[in-house]
Amino acid sequence: MKLSIPGMGFIILVLIYLFAALFFAWGLAEPEQDRIWTIAQKMRAGDLSGISPEDLSLFQKKIRHDAPLASWLLGGRAWGLVSPNSLGWIDNDRVVLARTNQLPKNCSLNLRLLGPQGSFPVEITVKGLTWQKHELFKTSGQYLLDIPAIENQAEIIFIQQASPQSASVNFYTGIVCSSSAQRPGQ
Repeated sequence: MKLSIPGMGFIILVLIYLFAALFFAWGLAEPEQDRIWTIAQKMRAGDLSGISPEDLSLFQKKIRHDAPLASWLLGGRAWGLVSPNSLGWIDNDRVVLARTNQLPKNCSLNLRLLGPQGSFPVEITVKGLTWQKHELFKTSGQYLLDIPAIENQAEIIFIQQASPQSASVNFYTGIVCSSSAQRPGQ
């Protein structure tokens, strides 16, 4: 039995099947923009548990350079709470806040903590794309956390209560560009 070179028709048929398989595989993959949309919807619903660190990183990188996405997420404002809230008061221990480069450079994060005396101290972590802060708050009150100026179109800021006993502490958050509230440690 002698092996021969396949004919041109056979080669074309194999290439068609290969391109069809590649096309369907490409079509089944989730598009990046769809992942961004899904992440944004989960953030608005306050459900960060199902979002992987890779997805959060993708979202951070995308919103940095995508002014229309940031504008949609914030409703055209310079900053806003993405997570569910009641006039700035947070219902859970994990918060997503977004800001754009329309804010002045010398703004601070405003935190107002309310809770019974036994629920303090409270540790709060604030994390942006390239920076992170951990602060320990010993009593109820209003505090300002200095945050670095934004370098790109927009940034997502994650705020989380890290103390297990802080479940009974309610907090309000927002961004202010001038205030007389105390800073941690004062």
